[in-house]
Amino acid sequence: MSLGGWLSLIYLIIFLVLSHYAPYVMGALILGFFLSLLINVPTNLFSKKMNSNVASVLSHLLVLGAFFYAAISFFPLVINEGKKLFSVLSTFAFPNTGEMDNLPTWILDVLDEFSKNISSFGINLINKLISVTPSLLMSTIVLIVTTIAIGSLKSLMKDNSWKLYPVNERDKGVKFLKSFYGEVEKFVHGRFLSATIVGFVIGIATYVAGIPNSLFIGIVAWIGDFIPYLGSIAAGILLAILGFTEKGLPGLIIGLLIALISNQIEMWFLYPKIQSKVLNLHWFIVLIASLLFGELFGFIGVLIALPLVIYVINFWEYWVVRIK
Repeated sequence: MSLGGWLSLIYLIIFLVLSHYAPYVMGALILGFFLSLLINVPTNLFSKKMNSNVASVLSHLLVLGAFFYAAISFFPLVINEGKKLFSVLSTFAFPNTGEMDNLPTWILDVLDEFSKNISSFGINLINKLISVTPSLLMSTIVLIVTTIAIGSLKSLMKDNSWKLYPVNERDKGVKFLKSFYGEVEKFVHGRFLSATIVGFVIGIATYVAGIPNSLFIGIVAWIGDFIPYLGSIAAGILLAILGFTEKGLPGLIIGLLIALISNQIEMWFLYPKIQSKVLNLHWFIVLIASLLFGELFGFIGVLIALPLVIYVINFWEYWVVRIK
C-alpha cells in the first residue's frame, strides 16, 4: 500500500479515536456536517424554481427552524402533559370508595405509599425536565451555529484537501475524498427521504387517531430519523403521554402502537431499503453496520455507521486493490 493509502488509514484512526474520547465535541461537529448536507436537499429543489441564494436562505430557515421549534416546544409540552398524567394516575389508580375501605389495612398502607411515590416521582421528573431545558436550548443554538459554520467552511476544506496527500498522489487522494463525500451526500439525501416518510406517516396517524399536537410529533419523528434513537424515543414518549391524558387507556395503546409500528417499519424495511438502493449496498449490511457501530460508539456510532462503511469500501478500492 502506498503512502497515500497509509495516510488515509491514519486519518480514519484519528477520527475514530477522537469520536471515542471526545464524543460530545465530535458529535456536534458530525451533526453540523450532516445538517449542512441535509440543507442542500431542499436547496437543490427550491433552486429549480427560484434564485439559488434565496433557495439557500429558505432551506436554512426551514430545516434549522424545525430543529429550533422542536427544541423550544418539547419540554414545555412534556411538562404540561406530565402534570396531567400524574394527576390522572393519582385519581384513577386509587379512588376513595367504600370498597377500598373493606380492604386489609396493610394493603391500604401499600397503596397509599405507592400513590405518594408516584406523586414524588412525577414532581422530581418535572423538576429535572425544567432544569435541563436551558441546556437543551443552548445545545440547539450551538448546533445551529456549528451547522452554519461548517456549511461556510465546506468550500475552504474542498479547496485545501489536496494538502492531505504527498505530491505524487495528490490527484488520487483528492479523487478518493471526492468519491467518499459524494457517497455520504447520497446517504444524507436517502436519510432525508426516509425521515420525511416516517415523520409524515406518524403525523397523519396521530391526527387521524385524534391525538393533539400531531404536527409537533411529526416534526420530532422527522428529526429523530437524522438523530437515531432520539426520534423514536421522543415520539413514543409524546404519543404515550398525549394518548393517555387525552383518551385514557385506549389512547395510550393507540399511541404506543403508532410509535412501535412506525419504528419497526423504518428500522427493518424503509431505512435499509432506501439506503441500500441509494448506496448500492445490501440492506442487511446497512442494518448490521448500524447495530455494530452503535454498540461500539453509542449515539455517534449509529450516526456515522454508513459513512464509515462508505469510507472503508472506497479505501479498499482506491488504495488496496487499486481498481479505481
